[in-house]
Amino acid sequence: RFFREKGYLATPHHHIIRTHIQIDIKELSGTPDLGDIEDIFKKKYNKELANNIERNKLIVNTLLRVPKGEQTLIYACTVDHANRLASIMSFLGRNAVAISADTPNHLRYLYIDKFKKGEIDFIFNHSVLTTGFDAPKTQHIFLCRPIFSDVLYEQIVGRGLRGPEFGG
Repeated sequence: RFFREKGYLATPHHHIIRTHIQIDIKELSGTPDLGDIEDIFKKKYNKELANNIERNKLIVNTLLRVPKGEQTLIYACTVDHANRLASIMSFLGRNAVAISADTPNHLRYLYIDKFKKGEIDFIFNHSVLTTGFDAPKTQHIFLCRPIFSDVLYEQIVGRGLRGPEFGG
């Protein structure tokens, strides 16, 4: 509260969008640890979620409600998912790009610079823009993938919590 009152942090507005998708994890029996669950999701279920047409329609329709000119970071289930969603948003007339570990550095810097200048509304990624990335004017964060680490969650959400005293 202190840092929000002083303008260092923005006030977050958290919204959950229910997809009503059930995943039956039969591989897990007993009480598995979090690492087991995360490994199973990475190997199988992230791809299932990424390829779910109804879920992707819901994601796209939700993103289309973001006003033009508002900087938005989207964390997709897979790199392919990030590329597909960025392509759909571009096709629908929104300025969107995807960044992955395979994006050449010069393109990555160009996209991030355009994003910071407000020329790109949406940057889609899977696990690239979590730490060491600063875009203080980011207004929206969309988590379209499971997150199993509190630290990673805080890093991702922190991309959109810069207050005016930090240029946000």
